[in-house]
Amino acid sequence: MIVERTRIRTLSLILVFTFLFISTGCHQTPRVVFSSADPTATPNRRPNFRPDGGYEPSAKFGDSFRNIVWISVITGSGVGYGTACAPKPCNPPPTPPVGERVNWVSQTPRGLLVTKESLFEWKDEDLSATRVHFTTESVNGTHYRFSGRFLIDGDFEELKPTEPVLTGHLVSFINGKISAEEDVSFTWFSWKEVDPKTFRRRK
Repeated sequence: MIVERTRIRTLSLILVFTFLFISTGCHQTPRVVFSSADPTATPNRRPNFRPDGGYEPSAKFGDSFRNIVWISVITGSGVGYGTACAPKPCNPPPTPPVGERVNWVSQTPRGLLVTKESLFEWKDEDLSATRVHFTTESVNGTHYRFSGRFLIDGDFEELKPTEPVLTGHLVSFINGKISAEEDVSFTWFSWKEVDPKTFRRRK
């Protein structure tokens, strides 16, 4: 019962924040591709780096991670948009026309790792255009750790990339001990594609 209440509370908070981002002002931004040969390279990062959205496996994971559905990423929101959804999940107001959108406000990065059974909220994260690291909370003795990097820069909602954009190393723990680890990659999709009732991507 406690786990279920925690799951509902987490889902509510994440949906409130994530649906805020789709109202943001935007202008066309060229894509910056990072060199795969040098993971530590730091090209000129554009100030509107916005990777907000969902990330699902770009290829089938191994058996140990087959229950992972997707990862959410939130780095900011549009001021004054989506407050009608607080404090519980709901369908947000229609996205305003581009000319009427308000300014983007950055937030502390946050997210979820979503499995078929649970929502694992990030509790320790480090996210930038060249580095992604997070550790999740523990649910029934299980938690995850991911370390990797984005392969492109820019506003993902504008770029709408279809190729893998996030790669790294995923580790699962059971009662503090490593249970599985794998090199993984993810493709991006928009929060507009998420069903707020099921918290799954609409197909």
